[in-house]
Amino acid sequence: MLQPSTPPSDTGDLHVTSVPDGISFELYSGESGTTETTLTGVPALIEPYMSSEPGYSQVIGSVTVQPNTITDLNIVYSLK
Repeated sequence: MLQPSTPPSDTGDLHVTSVPDGISFELYSGESGTTETTLTGVPALIEPYMSSEPGYSQVIGSVTVQPNTITDLNIVYSLK
């Protein structure tokens, strides 16, 4: 008997942490939050991000969100 197939997902979850904790960040696709958080339903692709907080250097980077899984991102800030 044939079994129904599950179509591939084009989204994943992104678990974001930072050092120090509690800093705001934004993905270029529009999702944002404050660390520590998990964003769900993030497009599975290379996702640029940006964060800036008073007293810290601005952080710009990218993360590849994997489909159907949780991708971890740890953002480390340095004092200005």
